[in-house]
Amino acid sequence: YNLALVEMRIKANGQLNGLIESFNCLAKSKCKSWNGSSWVDDQVTNNPADLYRYLLQHPANAAAVSDDRLDLNSLQEWAEFCDTKGFTFEAVYDSSGTLFDRLKTVAAAGRASCNVMNNKYSVIVDKEQSTPIQVFSPRNIKSFSSSRSFVNLPHGFRCRFIDRANDYKQEERLVHRTWDGYNEGNSTLYEQLELLGVTNVEQVDKLGWYHLAVAQNRQESFFIEVDAEHLVCTRGDLVRLIHDVPLIGSTYGRISHCEDDWIRVDENCPMEAGKSYAVQVRKSDGTVDQWDLVTVAGNNLTLTRSSGSAFDCEAGDIFAFGEAGSVTMDCLVHSIEHLADLCARLTLVPYCSAIYTADSGTGPSYNPQMTLPENLRIPNAPSALSM
Repeated sequence: YNLALVEMRIKANGQLNGLIESFNCLAKSKCKSWNGSSWVDDQVTNNPADLYRYLLQHPANAAAVSDDRLDLNSLQEWAEFCDTKGFTFEAVYDSSGTLFDRLKTVAAAGRASCNVMNNKYSVIVDKEQSTPIQVFSPRNIKSFSSSRSFVNLPHGFRCRFIDRANDYKQEERLVHRTWDGYNEGNSTLYEQLELLGVTNVEQVDKLGWYHLAVAQNRQESFFIEVDAEHLVCTRGDLVRLIHDVPLIGSTYGRISHCEDDWIRVDENCPMEAGKSYAVQVRKSDGTVDQWDLVTVAGNNLTLTRSSGSAFDCEAGDIFAFGEAGSVTMDCLVHSIEHLADLCARLTLVPYCSAIYTADSGTGPSYNPQMTLPENLRIPNAPSALSM
């Protein structure tokens, strides 16, 4: 009947007679497990990726999915990621609940979220990325808006978890924003963080630091409406954004002519002496390249590569121009809401690579990545003239 059974053989005595009211045990899951090269049956495992697949295909699941409904490649990559990070999931479900809620809980223990892509179940792992999928600018955006949460960041989290090392008793551990100098001695503002399925102190620290870094560096969301351009990216992809409203980057437009080591663009690109500039180009094949430029003070319609090498782009490509290091903002596609006529509303959140090193306790400080135009900069303090 696809039931999990426990068999006991006991002997009645003066302390035990009749029905047993309660007992406890340490249970382990046996299911298919990814060993780095193949899926092996009937393995004892607590890897979140293995258990995620187990829930989807469990005999007790009335709508269990077949292998062809699983994105096994993403699950395999996630399994290896969890092994590298030391992420595990250990919990007993003894109450009713939906399959989706269970999947979300298991995924969260491995720093992932549930996803369905091309009618296949998969996950999106929040991990470091380096290759942008798309560049968004007012030239390919129909509308833009943003929102920001002005929150009083906690100094740390009170993390509640079941401690494997302490006979699986419920414990509370304090995790602080150590990169900002907070510790147990000077922290006064805490928030509660429940970590269901997390049973080891090291994983509590890693997830606590990760969530603190996310709260500090993803306070703003950008909402853009685009046409069929949204088909290039999916939820969780790394994209780049340039826009004049949040003061990201300086100039955007399209390339009108390309000739060896210089290009002509259709918008003025202002430069100041003594500063370094770069241009990013989304080419017709979807790839994104960036090149350093020769600084020519003033407004420029012609941009020259500083290396003297030829530009690998062509007329019609979208470009983004700005100071080197802040040409665009790296963002993650948080969600995609499909609209009529192949349009979609995308929600973007800032991407910060230092978030992914926060699990070592060395998280990042918030950087808005704004490029202030000259007319918005604070002028130099006036000097008093005496007669």
